[in-house]
Amino acid sequence: FFFQAEDGIRDAQESRGLGDVYKRQVHGYKLYQFHNGDILDLSWSEDSQFLLTASIDMKVALWDIDYSEPYKVFEHSDVISAVDYHPKHTEIFATGSFDKTLRIWDSDSATIILTTEFDDSITSLAYSPEGNYLVIGFSHGYCKVLSYTCLLYTSDAADDLLCVDLGGRRIIKK
Repeated sequence: FFFQAEDGIRDAQESRGLGDVYKRQVHGYKLYQFHNGDILDLSWSEDSQFLLTASIDMKVALWDIDYSEPYKVFEHSDVISAVDYHPKHTEIFATGSFDKTLRIWDSDSATIILTTEFDDSITSLAYSPEGNYLVIGFSHGYCKVLSYTCLLYTSDAADDLLCVDLGGRRIIKK
């Protein structure tokens, strides 16, 4: 990236300190505008061709970076606070919401693979680098680590085992 400085163009590596950054304009960007509220989270696909944006407008927009309109839109019933692409299955992503649900989506078919409801609002989530685990942060200051191949949800009331078979898109409940 290059910045347009008051005294000419400089490489971003030359920028030192916040004062320098605020004096420069960024060139070579593309504007993606769709949401009717703050964007709370972002996630890039592994190949950097697609971008997910999660917003307080209760929508996730899937962007093909070559176009200025969303490719697909996904919704929850409350603020979507977290979104993350699975690192190994590029068509799969997870969303977390203030509606207390975790959703695993198939972006190719625009369908929900799994919905799991928790006791608290979801404030963040992230897949592990290999995609074996999904960690979820909650509004009351705790997190849960779920196995991706067999999403394990444990509450005080019951233990439910939910399994997702990505090949057949089956949900097995034990």
